[in-house]
Amino acid sequence: MSEDPDVQAVYPNESALSIGFSTPLYENGEIIGYWSQRLKFSSIERLFQEAYQELRQAGYPHAELNLQDGQGFLLIDY
Repeated sequence: MSEDPDVQAVYPNESALSIGFSTPLYENGEIIGYWSQRLKFSSIERLFQEAYQELRQAGYPHAELNLQDGQGFLLIDY
């Protein structure tokens, strides 16, 4: 999670705090490129909020949702 300059360029008046994901693209076992994606952290948090409310409404009042980074640092906790 970091402040992303590309996200800041698209949303100049909002936080650029983002989570990125990248993965190699393969063809016949050979890397032919990379896919990279960024998502504003506020969008991810909104998805967690909605999922948490849906679980509660479905009869799971004790459900918990967590998002951790690669080092185990807690990013979202519902």
